[in-house]
Amino acid sequence: MGDRWRVLFLTLVTRSHVNPNIGVAQWVRRLGGSVSWACMPNSDSCTAQLSAQGFDVIRTAEAPGKKANWEPTELARIIRDHEAYKRRLQGHLGRLSNFVDDMRSAIRAAQPDIVALDGSEYAHVIAAVAEGVPFVNLSTTLVTVAPPTLTYPYDQIIQDLVAERAALFAKHQVNATFSHGVALSPLANVVFSTSSFLGQSPDPERKFHFVGPSIPPELRGDESPIEWDKIRDDRPLVYVSFGSLIYWQPELLILLARAVIAAGGQPLLSVGSLVSDEAFRRELPPGAVAVAYASQLEVLSRAALFVTHGGANSFMESLYRGVPMLILPMCADQPVQAYFAEKAGVGLSIDPWQLDLETAVSLLTRLLEPGNSFRSKAEQARESYNFAQGAQNTATLLRSLATERERLQSVEAQSTVVVGMGVESLKRDWSDVSERRRELMVKHMVPMWTTLLDATGADAGKHVLDAGCGSGELVGLALGRSCKVTGTDIAPKMIELCRNNAQLAGAELHEASTDDLPLGDNSFDVAISSMSIHFCPDVPKAMRELHRVLKPGGRVGISAPSSPTLQGFLALRLAIELLPDQAEDLSRPNLFAPDGVLARYLATAGFREITERVVQMPVVECSFQQVWEVQKTWAPILRASEAVGEANFLRAYQQRLLDETGESAPSRLDLSYRVVTGTK
Repeated sequence: MGDRWRVLFLTLVTRSHVNPNIGVAQWVRRLGGSVSWACMPNSDSCTAQLSAQGFDVIRTAEAPGKKANWEPTELARIIRDHEAYKRRLQGHLGRLSNFVDDMRSAIRAAQPDIVALDGSEYAHVIAAVAEGVPFVNLSTTLVTVAPPTLTYPYDQIIQDLVAERAALFAKHQVNATFSHGVALSPLANVVFSTSSFLGQSPDPERKFHFVGPSIPPELRGDESPIEWDKIRDDRPLVYVSFGSLIYWQPELLILLARAVIAAGGQPLLSVGSLVSDEAFRRELPPGAVAVAYASQLEVLSRAALFVTHGGANSFMESLYRGVPMLILPMCADQPVQAYFAEKAGVGLSIDPWQLDLETAVSLLTRLLEPGNSFRSKAEQARESYNFAQGAQNTATLLRSLATERERLQSVEAQSTVVVGMGVESLKRDWSDVSERRRELMVKHMVPMWTTLLDATGADAGKHVLDAGCGSGELVGLALGRSCKVTGTDIAPKMIELCRNNAQLAGAELHEASTDDLPLGDNSFDVAISSMSIHFCPDVPKAMRELHRVLKPGGRVGISAPSSPTLQGFLALRLAIELLPDQAEDLSRPNLFAPDGVLARYLATAGFREITERVVQMPVVECSFQQVWEVQKTWAPILRASEAVGEANFLRAYQQRLLDETGESAPSRLDLSYRVVTGTK
């Protein structure tokens, strides 16, 4: 393997397949990798977009039998005819052998260390296996995590075609395991969602990774300007789009435009080539705006509601922007996204072919009503999706699989190490670091604890809650102010340390997670959570719990790492690369590092009069061994170092320090914390 690790992306030419991968590819390049790309079939527009990104585009040979009919009116007809839809998929399956040799040629031309592909595109899977190159499944759909009992028309067609699929794979002597029609990778299967939204943990046996949404860090190259001056800003914006393939639904789009206006909204419709259809334009109601293509992330940043077919990419981007949805599933995996939307309470779903104007107006009115639950649930999903950087996490995973296993042989131990933020793992992780954290960190954190107590008015006689109290130092400071104090912590060892400390004898102590406090409503004058709430299994619920237990007018104070030091950032980044399936959880120390994020969480939980500031701790001169010991007081770093062996981790960490700072053994600690307060 050369100095640059190489990734080949194999995709279809459609936006729904290309766009989610562009963000990952941009991050691959940022992390030092090189990107090649081959589309099936060839497309001049797709080639131009990818070439403009600086990716090496590999064009395949054109040959008979490779063309598919993407004509929008034909697709619109087929998806309403179950048997015609089945015949189309059956024909596509029969043509796939025509593409396998082309994909194998692309792999040989790119010489990748790893291939990124969608497991529902069987020619790509067969080519990668046949060429002996490991592949990672980047399936945009949620079907791989759908309940086995969930049934929908597309899944039934897939089951009906199992014999044809088996014959295709047998012809090329390739074995595969499938989940709802998606061929799974034995190495890694990426799902662009989060555990907190899906309500489940990734299955380690099937190598699932819930990485978060794939949002590009740069422009994708297909953005188009929106004439915002033509759109009324005194009505809630309702964005209507059925994607880039099945958008030819003129009657349905006209009905929705009329319903949006009747419900008090401003409709913006993305309608593809329908925008040039005179009959369609004549039927559009006054005030409705139709465009051929809209830059979806930009539009969703202003939208109050998204009316969508439920395509995986549209669904993902809507949650990333915190926009509730009315889903009209038409084909393929769209009913699965509709299922998860209704399960999470972020939207409603209805059969598009049964929709009438009266029903549409009723549903839209309900979804646009101020303060509705769909909006608040979508906001909660947004917090989860904004926290998990899916494109970066996926690129980090690819880098790890391509390089880190060779450099750190002990990394194979990761398959047996669990660092997830479940309750039991939190109890274990923080109990394991309890003694070390008390010994090393207390002296550095007293100024920040004092700031929290002062800012929340924790004076004599006040009832103070320290949620996530650790070994009890803040509890002791509050007792010293003659406060009545209750401390909670999820780690049994932390509570044991508190109970064994005679100076804390006046405190009430509970073993509990902040997102599930065994305390009464309206009980406390002050609630503090110092450097812990970002590790809760359910962070938004933890914020709501603090709000619940405070008296009206009570004060909350929360601290978290701010702009993490380069030392800490490099250690966390290395931990993520070594344990990529735990990327979402390992990144938690950085959850509130950006300005405004912690304040937004508090506001969503119902707090007001919110203030935010950064407290800079004095620089501490010390030995590098002390620096390293402090890094290990973070449970995620400790777990990763245990997974590969501390000597291996430390050697790689020092190399990162040398590469980034010019010194491999810094002898100082530079710490800062974000402190946010609010009032119930």
